[in-house]
Amino acid sequence: SGPFPDAACRSAQPLPEGAYRPDVLYEGLAEAYALAEAEARTGRAGGALDCFVSAYAAAQDVRDTPAFRRGLVAVL
Repeated sequence: SGPFPDAACRSAQPLPEGAYRPDVLYEGLAEAYALAEAEARTGRAGGALDCFVSAYAAAQDVRDTPAFRRGLVAVL
């Protein structure tokens, strides 16, 4: 599930080339939001960002890489 083994998020199964799963994205985003909220309330940084990025990567069936993260910045 990405290069961050401590991230508390689930990985998704691979997809055929060009497939996209918005349901996986939205489920992952809800999970990441819950993690980020808990971390923000305690003032800690943690796996929420990694989980958020992992949700986007899984929905597009790509790996979470530095290049993917740079591209994601432009989308968000």
